[in-house]
Amino acid sequence: MRTLLILLFAALSFDGFNHIAKTNALKKKAEEAMLSGDFQTATTLYHELIDSLKVAEDESVLNLSNAYFHLQDTTNAEKYYSAVVESQNTDIRAEANQQMGVIQYQKQDFNKALAHFKESLKADPNNAEARYNYELVKKVIENNKQQQDQNQEPDIPPLTPFAKQLKAKSDQLIAQKNYAQALQLMEDGLQQDPSVANYNDYIHRTRVVAEINAK
Repeated sequence: MRTLLILLFAALSFDGFNHIAKTNALKKKAEEAMLSGDFQTATTLYHELIDSLKVAEDESVLNLSNAYFHLQDTTNAEKYYSAVVESQNTDIRAEANQQMGVIQYQKQDFNKALAHFKESLKADPNNAEARYNYELVKKVIENNKQQQDQNQEPDIPPLTPFAKQLKAKSDQLIAQKNYAQALQLMEDGLQQDPSVANYNDYIHRTRVVAEINAK
């Protein structure tokens, strides 16, 4: 019985060592493939590690993600980056979120891209690339919002005879330096006739002068 147990332990130990040896050999080959730029081979080797040998280490998953990214297979890259964006390893978490940010930026999902770059910076505040990308995407979002706001401005109808008469009366008041009255006249007219908004710049300038004179 004792002999049987010893033989069984020896067999299990051999299997364990064999698994470790095979794992290490595959890791080395996969890393060499990555370094040589053979990303297709790298994906095959990392899948063997992760799927067949069940070596689901965050580093291997990240490398598989990077290989897919280099192959421009963003669907699989995003899938595997997603698996390590919350890794306990801050370096892996920073890189995974950085790359996810790039993918979301390419998809023009700028809010998600910004969120990933932010998470990358949380993991590694010294990540200069993530910081640059964060500021870049933030600016893109701000510019897009400004453009949307401009596009959403209501159309101003053409000037009506009433609006033109109002402007003429305001000009007369301004010639008499009655800026406050001219301003009030135009603002009241704006409430009555939307086409008076064609004179918004004129109204703004009149308001500035009226405020200066009131001091």
